[in-house]
Amino acid sequence: IWGLILQNLLPRRMIDTLPADTTYAQMDSLVNQLRADADQLVSATCGKTETPVEEAVRAEVVSAIVGVVRLAGTRMPPVDAVPIPEAEPLAAFYRDQVAPFLNEGMASDSRVASASEAAVLFRNCKLQLPPAAHEVLDALERFCQQRRQWDRQARLHFWLHSWLWVHFPLSAALVVLMAAHIFVALKYW
Repeated sequence: IWGLILQNLLPRRMIDTLPADTTYAQMDSLVNQLRADADQLVSATCGKTETPVEEAVRAEVVSAIVGVVRLAGTRMPPVDAVPIPEAEPLAAFYRDQVAPFLNEGMASDSRVASASEAAVLFRNCKLQLPPAAHEVLDALERFCQQRRQWDRQARLHFWLHSWLWVHFPLSAALVVLMAAHIFVALKYW
């Protein structure tokens, strides 16, 4: 009965609550891509101290990702190759809260793991930033929402597939016991 409930409720719940679910096997590479996109956005917005070669590479990468549509409608905001003045709080917020969460998900100590707490943190960070950096912060918030969805999908996937470790041995035992029952019933009939 428990397996029947899991097999019927969890996939339906995944469809209802995870609009941007993905193939479980691809999740790690998608997380890496999400983190790389976030790194590039923050680097372009805050302006890291780079060598001229790194600056040229960053400018090419930023121009390549401008306007790219990511999973679940997450759209990369247009980012100029010129850093936005007074965007240092974004770099600190990204380094301390967002980057660890994008790397490790719910296993991180980041406060953006909670959707309600993340909304407050992003709103507070937005108050410290110039309006030109708000679109980048909004993109980072969407990236965090995406990561929370993938973590939820991984948990549901675990429950859905871990049940098989209980279901299969019980089913095999039931078949063996049924065969024994048939033998005993026919022997003493």
